[in-house]
Amino acid sequence: MRPSAPWSSPFFLLPLVLALSLPPGRLSYLEFTYGKNDKRGPENWGKVAFEDEDGKPIHDYAEFVKKDDVNLKMGDNACSGPNKGRQSPINLVPNGECGSEHEILTRLVRPTDCVLDDLQFRIAPHLLRARFPTLDNPDFGGCRRPTIDAPNGFPSHFTAVWIEFKVRSEHVIDGRRYDGEIVLSHVGSGGSWRKIGNISILLEATAYTDQPVVQSFIDRFQARAAEVKENCANDEPEKNRQDTGFGRGDVEALNNATEALSSETGSRRWLEQDRVDFPQFYGPDGELLQAVSLAETGGTDGRKTKGIRAKPFPYDMFPTIYWYRYSGSLTVPPCSENVLWHVLDRPLQISRAQLRELAELIADYQDEETCEKATAATSRGEVTRPLQVYNLEDYDVTHCTEEHYGDWLYNDGHF
Repeated sequence: MRPSAPWSSPFFLLPLVLALSLPPGRLSYLEFTYGKNDKRGPENWGKVAFEDEDGKPIHDYAEFVKKDDVNLKMGDNACSGPNKGRQSPINLVPNGECGSEHEILTRLVRPTDCVLDDLQFRIAPHLLRARFPTLDNPDFGGCRRPTIDAPNGFPSHFTAVWIEFKVRSEHVIDGRRYDGEIVLSHVGSGGSWRKIGNISILLEATAYTDQPVVQSFIDRFQARAAEVKENCANDEPEKNRQDTGFGRGDVEALNNATEALSSETGSRRWLEQDRVDFPQFYGPDGELLQAVSLAETGGTDGRKTKGIRAKPFPYDMFPTIYWYRYSGSLTVPPCSENVLWHVLDRPLQISRAQLRELAELIADYQDEETCEKATAATSRGEVTRPLQVYNLEDYDVTHCTEEHYGDWLYNDGHF
């Protein structure tokens, strides 16, 4: 259900115009591994330090802490000890009602949307990551990052920051573990500016042929691995450094254009944009409406509807619109408990060869600066945190299926 519109406050404009200022250079990774008996393995993650000597965070989400437009609530290390509560991953067994009336909604596809070629591909000791630019700037040489309207979110907007690949799956559905997992990670805005929204796509290596979208990612990760290897072989590791400000376009032009807008004009502009991106929440006169269950109205929401809408990248690889949902944590240190998880209930099929290639990329990780092999994976190339023991009473795990809703029908001209 969509809450009241957040654009009524000038604060809502900030995430759209402010850029994260990140210095170029080598990425820092926390020192942890996945080996069962390793001194830095999962049993000892609670000892992992995720701040430097000056108290500056150095974990994966450090760039989203104490910023003007987003300030994730990370807290102390919650991997173990007194700070440990609702941890991830878990065995997904529903114990509550769906409570949602629609799928995960996406915006209207536009030529300025970020696509695969706009991403930056990085291989880390513990995963493969494809990053989106840190700024929306489609009018001045950049692109528009993917945004979702998460069911029952408050508010509902979450913006994609990166896509991660892991082997094997961390989440388990009713006792079944899958071969891999893709996690689409988002940060919230407005009232959810301290939360992370993750969508998980489980991978099943049973296809006879390669999955084309997944292969496109693999090809780019392999190209990045080859680049690092070549630079190291030539004793030029400094060439491995990637620009953290990639894909932002002309930031000065964007800031000048933004400053020219008054708060009232800016609010109106973003309201008009929202009406185009999420027309299902507006009536014919532009008034904000409450979401209506299609199941209750026989497949129509009472307004002129036309049909389903194509999903933009990267949501176009969803194998289903149904999911399990619960509130949990990051699955790597510091295991912060600020994550809203949606785990799709049907896996995406890939080939055995693709699974092997993903595992090899992680297992063969080469430090970009020292050029040494430094993977955090097990000997099988797996980067899977053990399932967390939990009490069902502490977790509200819901499962939405076709019994609860169907494909969302969008207004005429908006799909």
